[in-house]
Amino acid sequence: MFFLKRLIDIIYPNRKYRNCIESYFGRYLEDKGYSKYYDSKSNKYIFENQIRIVEIQNNIHPSDYGFSVFIFNKLKINEYSILINIPNYLIYPDFILIKDSFYALLANKNATDSIETNQWIPKLRVFWVNENSKIEKIPK
Repeated sequence: MFFLKRLIDIIYPNRKYRNCIESYFGRYLEDKGYSKYYDSKSNKYIFENQIRIVEIQNNIHPSDYGFSVFIFNKLKINEYSILINIPNYLIYPDFILIKDSFYALLANKNATDSIETNQWIPKLRVFWVNENSKIEKIPK
């Protein structure tokens, strides 16, 4: 049985990624009243309520931007922040940094206020991994 599970994980790595996003970010955002949309072509999750859009994506084409979580303020045009950024080569195979970024988001009061309330914090960053693999967690 273990072999079959491992084979499925190798053949369908996107399935593990989607399970991770839905188990952590998806459950939290849906509990906060956000509706969920998944775009399979771009492997992008969009969570939306009346005043915010949270977009979770793993861009690997045409450029390898990696895993990112954006928050958009629907009350002002073109106002957004990139809360989380992790280069793609660091997220596989166990998604530890994605899970760590989720817990960093929950620990950041400015981030949770921006997601859960009408309060907007401009240029908010929560968890940022630079190309040199230095992890920056911004406490608040």
